[in-house]
This record gives sequence, structure tokens and C-alpha cells, in this order.
Amino acid sequence: MKFIITLSIALCCATFASAQTSKQTAESNQVYSVAQKMPVFMGGNGAFEKYIAKNLRYPKKAKDKKIQGKVYVSMIIEKDGSVKNVQVARGTSSPELNAEAVRVLAASPKWTPGQQNGKVVRVYQMVPVEFSLL
Repeated sequence: MKFIITLSIALCCATFASAQTSKQTAESNQVYSVAQKMPVFMGGNGAFEKYIAKNLRYPKKAKDKKIQGKVYVSMIIEKDGSVKNVQVARGTSSPELNAEAVRVLAASPKWTPGQQNGKVVRVYQMVPVEFSLL
């Protein structure tokens, strides 16, 4: 009988420890929409605009058809500043423009990550990429 009680107590403690670890893991993987300190592209917004201007290539097919518009791209800035889960949230009628916007943001250099309560966190970002023919 003592063995069964001891075993039950041991199992309860192990389950509690496992639940705490799962909770900590879930919290550490949480993605914030808004953080106390939002992620910043290295060099700030001006540097980000220069990066986009330098690296964005207008797809020939879309250019020939004179397709213009904004592609809204969602992404997650990870704790190490890397850009992950890049995808079109709202695109144009041109799959080529949509793919180009994703390509450029996915290739982005690391950002300064966001922070919440003094801890580095993962943050969801939405970025508009505009394609315009002048």
C-alpha cells in the first residue's frame, strides 16, 4: 500500500513538473502582435526602406501588364531577430508581385527583436510592399 501511495505522489509531482515545463515552453513560443518594445530593422525605418528599394525587383510579367498595387506581407520576427513565416496576407492580382514581396522580406537581414517585460519575444509584423510604375 505504501508503494502505491508513494508511486501516486511521484506521478503527481512528475505531471506537475511536466505541466510547468509545457507552460514555460508555450510562453516562450508565444507570438505577440504588440510588444512593449517592437522589433526594429537594423538602422531603422529609413534603412528598411533603402533595403526594400535596393532589393525589390519588379517582375517583368507584371510590368508588361502594367499591374501595380500593394502586397501586405505578414511575418514573425524571431527572438534572434531572424524573419520567419513570411507569407502574403493580402496580395495583388499578380502572383509574381506577391512572390517578389515575400522573397525580399524573407531575405531580410536580422532585425533587433521585440521585448516584453524585459524579455526578448517573437513578434508578428505586417509590412506593406508597394509596386508602382512611374
